[in-house]
Amino acid sequence: MGYNSRFPSTSLPMQHPSVFFLHLPKTGGTTMRRVLGRQYHNARCYEIGEDVTGDIRSFRDRCWDTHNAPTLVQGHMSYGLHRFLPGPSTYVTLLRDPLRRALSDYHYVTSTPNHPIHKHVKDLNLRQYFESGITGQLSNGMVRLLSGDNLPNDPGVPSNRAMERADLKRAREHLYNGFAAAGLQERFDETLILFRRRLGWRWPFYVRENVTTRAYRIKETDPEDLARIRDLNRLDIELHESVRTVFDDAISREGIGFRRELAMFRILNPVWGFLAENLPPSIRHAGGTVLRRIRTG
Repeated sequence: MGYNSRFPSTSLPMQHPSVFFLHLPKTGGTTMRRVLGRQYHNARCYEIGEDVTGDIRSFRDRCWDTHNAPTLVQGHMSYGLHRFLPGPSTYVTLLRDPLRRALSDYHYVTSTPNHPIHKHVKDLNLRQYFESGITGQLSNGMVRLLSGDNLPNDPGVPSNRAMERADLKRAREHLYNGFAAAGLQERFDETLILFRRRLGWRWPFYVRENVTTRAYRIKETDPEDLARIRDLNRLDIELHESVRTVFDDAISREGIGFRRELAMFRILNPVWGFLAENLPPSIRHAGGTVLRRIRTG
């Protein structure tokens, strides 16, 4: 492929690196952030929240040293903030089929009144929304963040400039050299087990959050609109395809133990979900502790 086509194959001790979760919008990242929060709940965490630009700049302005460096940094950001920490770091992220991601994004933004750009786009149709260029996420948004694109002298804060093939190359280089693993929204359970193995996690139980209830579906979308979205996101489509190939290879190299672990997880996770949604905190905590101690053998 002309680039390193494998994620690192060795597990990283949980206490060793600072872990960055690079949250690509509309990829299942809200659920993943909850999972990460539980894995690192006793650690130092830095959350890039609703004030994305302000939180990124505050992160850069902090005087981090080996004693106060965060164990977990997560949120919407461009690749590269690890350079502001003194010790070793690694990244994880989730990608998603670019067309489905685009349709989900349009539905979410135009139907969520408190979204920062809702008032500017609420009356736009699908094609008008993507041709508006109101944010950089509308055109190759995954490549944009993973490549480390940023405003001049503003690391971590992405620009709106058009992405080029050089940006796709950088995104691939970052993924295959700076990430413990990259997962796929459409294969979420497998992603969690891969992350668990690479980062030494406990069972990464979850309940899905921030799910778009009625997104536009590909088969219901005007073919000309889809063609335009595809044209605007060709680099993201290439990136997703190559990551899917590497993901398949990573799972294959994990061996039969991975499949056993995945099967056990799919049995235990609904039980944890029932506890989380239906029982008082004390009982829920005790049950969750028992589940997390179950091993795969």
